[in-house]
Amino acid sequence: MNSNAAARKRRGVPAPPPPAPISSNNMNNMQSNTQNVGGTMTIQQIIRFLDSRLVNLEKNTQATRQAETAAEADPNLYVKLAIEYNDRFNMMASEINDVHTILGEKDAKIAQLESTISLLQTMHFQLEEKINKMTENE
Repeated sequence: MNSNAAARKRRGVPAPPPPAPISSNNMNNMQSNTQNVGGTMTIQQIIRFLDSRLVNLEKNTQATRQAETAAEADPNLYVKLAIEYNDRFNMMASEINDVHTILGEKDAKIAQLESTISLLQTMHFQLEEKINKMTENE
């Protein structure tokens, strides 16, 4: 027992709990939460999200490689891996398409706002001209 742990024990301070491992249920919840708020994410959040997904994919790939060396006796291993990689590729392609759709929607909204602002500016100038004419006639 190190001195910090002994001091905590003497003072009656509980030791900090160990970090909980992320389960597959938590990952599914995180995926559904990000799908629900996908329209409100910033570009940096989207990039961080995709980066974390790629890191997880790399970790899973390493785990798959380790499993491959352990299970070389299985004749269908390469077929299973090909199916798994195809599924992962489709999942990433789907997520990239979702990001593309979100960015496209944001671009469309920005263009719509710009046209509305232009219209409002035109109306403002027309109203100013009418007010100036009315004050000149008086």
